[in-house]
Amino acid sequence: MATQAIVALKHPDRAKARLSGSLTAKSRRELYFRMAEHVLKTLLQTSSIASVAVATASDEVAHFAQRLGASAIDLYVDLGTRAAYQQAIAIHRPRGELLLINGDLPFLQPEDIEMLSRHGDEIVIAPDRRDSGTNALWCRTPGVIEPLFGENSFKRHCNAARAAGVVPRVVKTLGLGFDVDDPQDLELIGHREVEQPRWLS
Repeated sequence: MATQAIVALKHPDRAKARLSGSLTAKSRRELYFRMAEHVLKTLLQTSSIASVAVATASDEVAHFAQRLGASAIDLYVDLGTRAAYQQAIAIHRPRGELLLINGDLPFLQPEDIEMLSRHGDEIVIAPDRRDSGTNALWCRTPGVIEPLFGENSFKRHCNAARAAGVVPRVVKTLGLGFDVDDPQDLELIGHREVEQPRWLS
């Protein structure tokens, strides 16, 4: 069965605030939209993904997603990533396989996404490269666990899965693990540890 993907995107004026010491407001908006466009286009190009929706409280972001070929789930208010996914599931009521994935993954490729649903698991978790947050959560059956995105969410998602009687599979790749939240992330892009994303070259 193909997967429904939901990407939670904040209002662009409030996104990437931790980069304010390194980037101007204009540059942060540009980075935000370029990364979101990359993630959405990658999802739309992935054969295992049946549909792509963006959960957002921003009309600007909703129109941006629709121009790329994704649908928009209009949220009541922007209360962060965890609340965005919870609202989106309550509104959208997805059936079948569900992928919740963040929109700031500059190295994401279709093969990364395919790895999430390749085996017969019930829950698959892709942590950030620090094993702290969660960048993607794949569920064969929506509602098995509640989205718990945010600080230390990788551990909380693993604990929630086990509490539900499920042993989660963990997937770690550059594309799924490298998100951009702070100045150190920007510094790594283009250095020897991490190659520059193709869309930035």
